[in-house]
Amino acid sequence: MRHDSYGLEITASSEAAAVAYRLAADRLLSATGNALEAADVAVREDPDMPMAHSARAMALLARADVPAARTAADAGLRLATHATRRERQHAAIIVDVVNGRRDEALAKLREHLAEYPRDALAINPAAGVFGLIGFSGRQGREREQLALIEPLAPHYGDDWWFNHVHGFALLECDAEARALPIVEAAITARPDSGHAAHTWAHVLFETGQHDRALEWLTDWLPGYAPDGILYCHTWWHLALLHLHRHDFDSMWAVYDAHCREGQSASLPINLFTDGVALAWRAIAAGAELPIVRLQALRELGEKYFPKPGIFVDVHRAACLAALGDAIALADYRRDLRSALDAGTLSAGGVVLDILDGFDAFARGHWQRACAALQAALPSVVRIGGSRAQRRIVSETLAAAVARQN
Repeated sequence: MRHDSYGLEITASSEAAAVAYRLAADRLLSATGNALEAADVAVREDPDMPMAHSARAMALLARADVPAARTAADAGLRLATHATRRERQHAAIIVDVVNGRRDEALAKLREHLAEYPRDALAINPAAGVFGLIGFSGRQGREREQLALIEPLAPHYGDDWWFNHVHGFALLECDAEARALPIVEAAITARPDSGHAAHTWAHVLFETGQHDRALEWLTDWLPGYAPDGILYCHTWWHLALLHLHRHDFDSMWAVYDAHCREGQSASLPINLFTDGVALAWRAIAAGAELPIVRLQALRELGEKYFPKPGIFVDVHRAACLAALGDAIALADYRRDLRSALDAGTLSAGGVVLDILDGFDAFARGHWQRACAALQAALPSVVRIGGSRAQRRIVSETLAAAVARQN
């Protein structure tokens, strides 16, 4: 019997398949390198290896190829019938993940971890702010995230992957002092990891070390290849640091060179939300309206997110408000209201408050903007994303207050 990198048994007919699978798993956990390429090698070496198909499903999902991901996940579950109990449970979790059944996947994962706490690749979809808990829309999701991750610490020791997810969960719960050394250990152990680097950028940002973050990212980012799924988002962090300096020329230079569609393997949700957030926050900070960029982002949003979805809903509202398209914004508000009434708007009514606040801000109605955004603040955690990303709301409110005065 062969094993994965965490000592768990894997059903594979050859060592070559096992090696390729371990590489695919590492690339998924580190957000570095082409995970799909490695998973394809594993499947080619052993077409009947269930974990290879499940890993391939997650790699396809990371590329937003949902139909192919579902096919691969189904293959993994079917083949796992003759594999170990751990592999069968793992495959079932992945099937739920790729089909968007967040609550079902999370319920299965919680049971699975009681037996197999070191199944990192099963935990990974639930371990981040864009994951099963992060996109749940629940008010207490940050504490829920930490409650899932923290009890697993004794099973991982000083493992770099666990340190990065544990540190990020701590950071989102205002435990910056605890998070900093843990995440620093992760990036020291795996300096090539896109995930560890991203979490480290968050720690530096949240602890007010903006100059250090700017210097560190400027040095680190050129070595991160565009096939890493966090390519756009880590460059966005650098652009955001330039924004905080009101260096709009450097900010847009970074964005134009690294954060547009077609420049990397980054997910459409990052390309869209990062671009809109940067544009909107720059406008709130006093920059000129970037019409051409916003029009391109609007098209991107309509292409990939035609219906309201968590996190993208707020950013689509910001894009339409910035462009001053009152008709499209009113239509989108009706879509959001319909989704809310149908119980399918994950973040709830806070999205409508933010839309109204952004609309009022774009129109120069500062008092209305303040009222709407103040109403949103207590529930803004529900919209998804990290604390650094959700500052789009608080920064807009601060800008409206300043303009009102």
